[in-house]
Amino acid sequence: MNSTFLSDHLKLIATDQIKSFFDFYKAINWREPWLSGLLIFHFLTFVTVILTRKHLNIQAFLFLCLLSVVLASEKLNALGEKHWRWFSKEQYFDSHGLFITAVLSGPIMINCFIMMVVWLWTAGKMLIVVGRGRIKEKRKQMAETAEDKKKEN
Repeated sequence: MNSTFLSDHLKLIATDQIKSFFDFYKAINWREPWLSGLLIFHFLTFVTVILTRKHLNIQAFLFLCLLSVVLASEKLNALGEKHWRWFSKEQYFDSHGLFITAVLSGPIMINCFIMMVVWLWTAGKMLIVVGRGRIKEKRKQMAETAEDKKKEN
């Protein structure tokens, strides 16, 4: 079975004719309210990820929530496929999950990746601070040991 998408010009586009993500995204009617809401959700999620980069507990909670949405995306796709007429003018949901992956799961995974990079950066900075602290402590101990030896002599 060949899945199709409708563009703004109401021309059917078969998914095997879509050669790139740009073509795929171009075939989507982004003026639909629920898709606009989804774009706003992704933008707000990105802003939240950036603003909470120093609050690891908040980011951990957000990370788990976002991954839960990705985990549920298969079921969301099945629901969208059944009930698309309630909220959409066009049927976007295919059995392979290409649409839900491209417009929901993909951007969420990018935000999760950004969070992981921030966490690794923070962990690297912490390792540097701890390493410098250890070096200072060793220097202090060596200086004290050298002073004790001088006092003994």
